[in-house]
Amino acid sequence: MKKSILPIILTLSLLTACGTTTPPETNEDTTTILASTYPIYILANALTVGIPDVTIEMLGTGTSSCLHDYTLSVSDMKVLEQADILTLNGAGLEDFMDDALNHSSAIVISAADGVTPTTSTSTHNHGEDDILEHDTHEHDTHEHEGEDNLDPHFWLDPIAYESMMDTIAVGLVDALPEFADTIQSNADEIRDPLVSLVSQGQADLASLENRELITFHDGFSYFAHRFDLELLTSIEEEAGSEASAQEIAEIIALIDEHDINAIFTETNGSDSTAKAISRETGCAVASLNLLMSGAEIESGLTSLEIISTYYISIVEKNLATIMEALG
Repeated sequence: MKKSILPIILTLSLLTACGTTTPPETNEDTTTILASTYPIYILANALTVGIPDVTIEMLGTGTSSCLHDYTLSVSDMKVLEQADILTLNGAGLEDFMDDALNHSSAIVISAADGVTPTTSTSTHNHGEDDILEHDTHEHDTHEHEGEDNLDPHFWLDPIAYESMMDTIAVGLVDALPEFADTIQSNADEIRDPLVSLVSQGQADLASLENRELITFHDGFSYFAHRFDLELLTSIEEEAGSEASAQEIAEIIALIDEHDINAIFTETNGSDSTAKAISRETGCAVASLNLLMSGAEIESGLTSLEIISTYYISIVEKNLATIMEALG
């Protein structure tokens, strides 16, 4: 694909701090698709199977369990300069890209356009009452007070993830119309396994009596709702904003009141507070994967193999972890 974007202009402060860099060499016949996060990277790879001369890149966001304070690196800026298509999560998750996007003429696809995000009233708590139902093809209208209030962590809900897939597929067809049949075929190949994942997961957890979760990341609300779990509270621990003594006391009280067997950290996040609470209450600490990072996708796989290996297996492991910890 012939390059259609202008180079993104690095800010003077970035040039001063890091010096000038030479953009990587690219083939003008290659279409470069840049994914902002790992779940989007998975979908971009799965949907472009069988399309020649396509390169899928990902920003360095997989190094962080939370993107609230993420800053684009020089490497990120270099790959942004070469991107023909930007595939984003949306719903405010990529606020750190706003300035860079203003200097890009690349095609932008926001997967959030395919779902109805819920609002969050706190940077730490997302209660069950805040959850709205996602549907693959129909979405309830919901007024938002601004993108800063949206909860963008919908990818661990397989039905929402299917909707994200459809939105990205439509965007890719618009950008690469000559490969419309291939893109649609890839989407159709992974649709049923995502739907089946929900019914199977709900069946696997059907016997679970204690369905209440306490998590140490605020990204599991959609997942909990889809699999009929109740998210009692979530505490997001970031550098410089660890849980307060009051929050810890509230969690301990919840554990005692609801007789909670286990609390859940995020795979790449801090577990120090959770371990301290465990010592105080005797509850177990287990880890759930938010899918913010993962292995580079192997070449030569089918769309079904990609989605099964890099997405479905992770959701299944999260469900098994919950069943073992709370069962």
